[in-house]
Amino acid sequence: MKQLTLIFILSVLFTQSSCYRSYPEPYANLLQTLEGKWEESPGVGYREVWERSHSGLSGAGFMHSGNSYSQTEKIAIIIDDEKLIYTARVESQNEGRTVQFPLKSFSDSSLVFVNPHHDFPNLIAYEFLSDSLLKIRVEGITDSTMNFSFVLKRH
Repeated sequence: MKQLTLIFILSVLFTQSSCYRSYPEPYANLLQTLEGKWEESPGVGYREVWERSHSGLSGAGFMHSGNSYSQTEKIAIIIDDEKLIYTARVESQNEGRTVQFPLKSFSDSSLVFVNPHHDFPNLIAYEFLSDSLLKIRVEGITDSTMNFSFVLKRH
């Protein structure tokens, strides 16, 4: 009986892990580093949480309000034919539709996603300052007055 239980547990673990596709090179290290919870400071500002999914990474953005965080957006990085696409969905914007930002460029420490047809933002960039510090830039192409950036720490 113990052997059957062990075989069952191992088969479930194997099946669950095989549901996730591997991250394509050369993005694998960046995507693995992004997994987890990132926040400006505990109890202040913005937080992102990322986890591995069957299509790449899925996540959510949260704003601190009052004594807690409330979800402001659903985000994902989808692997589509070895290409990366950042997606964001904010219920109160774009009629609740998901907006896509294809990967424009990358380096050993950054991912830059661009959608020149979206009103704002047009560019979303993730730059790893270290394994525990992440700078996010959000920019418009034609109007820089709305641009902003912030640094998140891994928690």
